[in-house]
Amino acid sequence: MIFDKLSEEVMQNQYFHELINKLLVHDTNKILKQPSKYLTITEQHHLFRFADILSNSNLDKHKNLSFKIVSSIISSTNKIEPADEIYTNAILGKLGNFPAIKLLDLKYPLPWDRSLELQVKQSRQTIPYKTEQYFTDTQFDIISSIDNKKYYSFSGPTSLGKSYVIKTLLLKEIMETKKETFIILVPTKALINQYIKDLKNDFFNLFTEFNVGVFSNFNIDFNYDNYSKKVYILTPERLLDMVSDTKESFIDVLYVDEAHKIASQNDSRSITLYLSIEKTIMHSKNLSLFFSSPLIDNPEKLLNLFNLDDSNHFYVSNQSPVSQKIIYVDLMSRNVSTLEYLNDQLLTLPLKNNSLTDIFSVIYTIGSEFSNLIYLPSIDKTITNALGLREYLLKKQKSKPQISDSISDLMKFIAENIHPNCYLIHCLEYRIGYHFGALPQTIRYKIEELFKSGDIKYLFCTSTLLEGVNLPAKNIFILDNKNGLSKMTDIDFWNLAGRAGRMNYDISGQIICVKANNTVWKNSDVLTNKNISLKPVIESKINNNTLKIKSAIEKKRKNKNNSSEEQILKYIANIISIDYLNDTHSILINKINSNSKLNLSDSLSNIQKNIIVPYDILSKSYNIDYEQQNSAFKYLLTSNVKITLSKVTYGNCLKFLNLLHEIYLWEDYEKDLSKKSVLKYYATLMNQWMNGVSIRNIIRDNIIYKNDQKKEVYKFGKSTGEVYDKNNSEHINLIIREVLDDIENIIQHKLLVYVNNYFDLNHHIYDGNVSENWSQFLEYGTIDTKEIVLQSLGLSRQSAIYFKEHYQDCIHLLINNEIEIDYILLKERIQSEEPNIYSEEIARILI
Repeated sequence: MIFDKLSEEVMQNQYFHELINKLLVHDTNKILKQPSKYLTITEQHHLFRFADILSNSNLDKHKNLSFKIVSSIISSTNKIEPADEIYTNAILGKLGNFPAIKLLDLKYPLPWDRSLELQVKQSRQTIPYKTEQYFTDTQFDIISSIDNKKYYSFSGPTSLGKSYVIKTLLLKEIMETKKETFIILVPTKALINQYIKDLKNDFFNLFTEFNVGVFSNFNIDFNYDNYSKKVYILTPERLLDMVSDTKESFIDVLYVDEAHKIASQNDSRSITLYLSIEKTIMHSKNLSLFFSSPLIDNPEKLLNLFNLDDSNHFYVSNQSPVSQKIIYVDLMSRNVSTLEYLNDQLLTLPLKNNSLTDIFSVIYTIGSEFSNLIYLPSIDKTITNALGLREYLLKKQKSKPQISDSISDLMKFIAENIHPNCYLIHCLEYRIGYHFGALPQTIRYKIEELFKSGDIKYLFCTSTLLEGVNLPAKNIFILDNKNGLSKMTDIDFWNLAGRAGRMNYDISGQIICVKANNTVWKNSDVLTNKNISLKPVIESKINNNTLKIKSAIEKKRKNKNNSSEEQILKYIANIISIDYLNDTHSILINKINSNSKLNLSDSLSNIQKNIIVPYDILSKSYNIDYEQQNSAFKYLLTSNVKITLSKVTYGNCLKFLNLLHEIYLWEDYEKDLSKKSVLKYYATLMNQWMNGVSIRNIIRDNIIYKNDQKKEVYKFGKSTGEVYDKNNSEHINLIIREVLDDIENIIQHKLLVYVNNYFDLNHHIYDGNVSENWSQFLEYGTIDTKEIVLQSLGLSRQSAIYFKEHYQDCIHLLINNEIEIDYILLKERIQSEEPNIYSEEIARILI
């Protein structure tokens, strides 16, 4: 190809090298507010001509460089000559970067031949049912190549718009096929509600026309049959419940978003993700399956993993609609490094700006005019550094910044619904927010909304961003290259970095890595490693830990204080032990049988003799050790004691937790629940949560108890406590954190798993004649059926309570105990009232 050859000649041209390095140095110094010499008008024009040649190449590396040149020039200067503006339009058109064309609003027309080429491309790549909106080239190529394929796996940059590709594929299947049941699998509950909101925003009229229902769960009291087609947005845990509870094959299509999470080496959820996909393949024989991942160069590995056809069924692209520049600021050596445009090697420059002395001065100097995400590896560091920036701005600025009415409303809301001394309120005064998974859903939503609108300028966050939460920003500051206590993997780093720059809002974004001391950024190797291959945890652990897995299966070592590595190996061992009981061997068991290093037949045969729990129950609770399930089942079979889970009271909760502690052997298997002395606290929390007590009142009662009893509070990471002081803001915020963490991790996760299993065992023993299953009450924080349905449709717990209290006439309990919502009346009611945070969320999700 002529342009491929010409592009290679450009890449070897010495003059081109000089120009592009001059641009790189200027671009870097401009970001750091350091003096630098820019290109002459002639040099700038020459770079545009080189970029035009590169844009016509068939190779991603040439196209990416072409766009990087254009975006860097536009970011570096306010003056673009008319001829260069025409080049810009032609280059972006050739690259199919329609968001950038629309954003720049270029005035000078293209020559007729280039204009005709652009119009043809726009006509071909028009987004269905969208006026003057077009797929990028990569999006269009993916959607076109998937046509009529049953399995497919694609990978691209974080800013590619992969979720929009999934939504487009979903819409196409809904409108053009007779398929009825669709699953979008996401890694966390936070993403469920984002998907529900986006689907309804993008396709509300079409979903109404085709009678499509969108749900976040499948087993609530709701008449799903009212809808011709159903879309479920589920986590792996909820998908496992779905395929375990239903025998018939009914799932038509499964879309796996953020599929690279199957390779999260220190996260047991990677195993749950694998398991949920495997069981769905076995459950629904005619399933169509599509994987979406960021950045990996081997997306076909996901097809291989599940023994699916990978011939021409995968796609890899490195093209991004947003150009990204990475800078490594070493405050200790007073150097700054950046990736060279031509070879992805690090170029090191002196850090001359003497005002850059700590992380806060770096954030303020670089980010004062933009939206900024600041990543830290833990909640504790996230809050501490948000407060640190607040103190920096307090000293730097003579007065508090002017804040919007929306921020003021949120501050008042937090004071009324969490606590008046919550640190988040103090941060918001300076347009600073923080974001992590345990924050109440309504507050998280509002923080995201205010960040996207620009009201919040600085947002400190944890790895929630790595889970796919859609919060792109002009600048991403990475202050530590860890995720929790472990070093951040290459794929997680680049997935996070890929959120710099917002498609439709920016043509470029900046990733600023800051080394402020010797405890962070031990090395910067990750900056130059962009070749990322997916290594599924389930395979790597089995292949590299055969003896440890065998030992775990044979129960040679019991220890509830396991490392994350040991927890994952025990989880795998438990799955193997349970699945071996099933005559229809799973994909995983077949892999085990083919592994000559892992001879487990004798060990597994011995287990098979001792397990009395039915396989159908065991396989619904893979994350509970089979010995624990066996112990509980034996107790329930032989004991005359039957706890009836009727009214939710503190006494019933404590009685129930004591029983679970005994029959599930928590003293041996559970770290957080091993001591009986903690059960009174969790019984109190469990009772309040299920009875719909507000978070504010739960926190208030906890504070009163600790104050009256002179209980100690513990700073995170400290083994010694301090006696609670009601006048100490830090102590108050420690209790807020503790309550939010315990609700998310213990009540909504750990206890929910055990309660579900207990109910299944009783259901089997008493042939269905059992009391109500409390697991939904634990998950949704209410015993009210209407509130559970409203949450399953996407509302937060707080908004569901508000709905029931204020729009009671819009929701009806039918004779068959199912729920019906009068959407027309609800719309009229909301439009006639003064809006507030709750009514805005209800309108956004349901109307």
